[in-house]
Amino acid sequence: MLSSKANPFISDSKDSNYIREVVKICLEGRVSLVVAIFLSVTVFNLLDLIIPKALQLLVASLEGNRLAIFGFSLEEIITPGNRIYFFSFIIPLMALLKWVFGYVKGVLQAKLGQGALFVLRNKIYEHVQALSFSYHDQAHSGRFIANIIEDVNAVSDFFARPFFLAFMSVTGFICIYIYIFSLSWLAGLVSLLIILFSTSSLLLFIRYGYPIYLKARKSLEFMVGIFSENMEGHLLIRSFGRQKEERDKFFVAAKSYHDAMVQSRILWSLLNQSFLWGVMLGVPAVLAVGIHLYRNQPGFGADSIMALFVLQNALMLRMRVLSRIIDGWSKFTVSANRLGGLFNTRLFLPDVGNVKSLVDVQSISESSASCCLEVPAGEMSVTGVSFGYTGSSSALSDINITIGEGETVALVGETGSGKSTLAMLLCRFYDPVQGCITIGGVDIRNIPLRKLRREFALVFQDTFLFSATVRENIAYGNSGANNDDVVAAAVLAKAHDFILKLPEGYDTVIGERGMTLSGGQRQRLAIARAVLRHPRFLILDDATSSLDIQTEYEIQQSLDNLPHDITKIIIAHRYSSIENADKVFVLSDGKIVEMGAAGELRRKDSIMNRILLLEKEQSNGKE
Repeated sequence: MLSSKANPFISDSKDSNYIREVVKICLEGRVSLVVAIFLSVTVFNLLDLIIPKALQLLVASLEGNRLAIFGFSLEEIITPGNRIYFFSFIIPLMALLKWVFGYVKGVLQAKLGQGALFVLRNKIYEHVQALSFSYHDQAHSGRFIANIIEDVNAVSDFFARPFFLAFMSVTGFICIYIYIFSLSWLAGLVSLLIILFSTSSLLLFIRYGYPIYLKARKSLEFMVGIFSENMEGHLLIRSFGRQKEERDKFFVAAKSYHDAMVQSRILWSLLNQSFLWGVMLGVPAVLAVGIHLYRNQPGFGADSIMALFVLQNALMLRMRVLSRIIDGWSKFTVSANRLGGLFNTRLFLPDVGNVKSLVDVQSISESSASCCLEVPAGEMSVTGVSFGYTGSSSALSDINITIGEGETVALVGETGSGKSTLAMLLCRFYDPVQGCITIGGVDIRNIPLRKLRREFALVFQDTFLFSATVRENIAYGNSGANNDDVVAAAVLAKAHDFILKLPEGYDTVIGERGMTLSGGQRQRLAIARAVLRHPRFLILDDATSSLDIQTEYEIQQSLDNLPHDITKIIIAHRYSSIENADKVFVLSDGKIVEMGAAGELRRKDSIMNRILLLEKEQSNGKE
């Protein structure tokens, strides 16, 4: 069942290096777009200052005062006869230009945000697919779903809005206060002190914002994990009548996420309202200073009061934006830290024949200099191999076997004896802790993974099929196969007859994971898919366990007719599945305890015979 324990490979602590790395990923190759956004933001801010100045000049004009900007007279441009026309034109024009640049800014920011979204989603997918099985053994899909939906959205939203709003707000604050202080240092000081006092709530947000958003992300991850797991296991849940317990568990996770989000909104609302309260309180305070100066300071006219009023109100927009920036930054740091932790997970199998940036180059063995670019011919040897999924346990210990070209070998053992683990090592889904596996005398760690795995085809007991047509599922491992090849593989796997009975035959779309088919039908499609790959090594991991004896016999006969150079490795619990094997290796507790031909080991006192009889008794008991 799903555990709420945090993923051990992804840190939940703040790490500025992770944040810098995510920023670099999102902005790489987008310098021109970033520059264009900065320019549009700068023009937008300047227009925000021109409008208050135009209103100030308008009021000065109505009072008959001298019109000037920074000491330069405008009397020749704005004469008494054209003032009404000038201001009637210039103010709407500035408002229109502000709207235009605001629109341009918004479009450019949206492009940057969506670009970041696109890049991050693809990087997550690529990175997760490249991670070794040892990572996926401990990870859960709930975290990946949360990463690819919520975390990337938080990062995208940050670049679409807060990232440049911060620049806009800071530069806007500086320009507005320069303007206010140029009108009156006293009004500027009063306004600044009130805003600084109102931002004291920012300390609460800094103290509690990050933990609350982190709790929300963890709760969401846990909730999504429960949902996805229950959707996959709905048959088991119903068969055991555990709907209420699972519903209650989901409710607890959803309630935790709900509470965290409510707390975050309360905290943000407190921050936002305190900011706005400071600005709104500053309006009467600044007007009071302006009126006082109007009465007592010569040269300070109504136009300056108008400018102070408009500028102080302009600060309200900046403060509202500032609260959004802080809120967005808190979400961004949580999400960037989680994504950065994922991207810095270095559990890769080193592909010595094709080193990529994802691979930790330091982990590549010195023998990579002699890498083999093709899978050589010859026997497969497993020499002194030991392996454990964790440091404290050993799944395999000192395994020594040899598999000749074209041989059929069987791996027999009780559940947990290490049969499937050995098969996974042969395909190099894991690397042994000790020892080596060679093909034709070449260590498989010196063969490019893509080349190596192209020579293998696997059929597992737990068959996975895609939500696609029957033809597409069979041809999945061989994109160049034609229809005749697909049909031939299906005939060999004894799947052709039932396929023709489907509504659309080979063009029938099967449900997700092939749940619209029976277990035996899914298994036969998986065998057809493996055979169509034309592998050198065919691994059948309990692949015929869900088939009846007659169908299993027919498939065994077909497999015997495969080209003689195909090496077949069969993991089975029925003697009928291994009776034609050239060699049988019997495992117990991760060790080879017996080996020989199938006929030789069928004697009553053999370990293989005891295991197969035990499995038969257990199977009969289940029936």
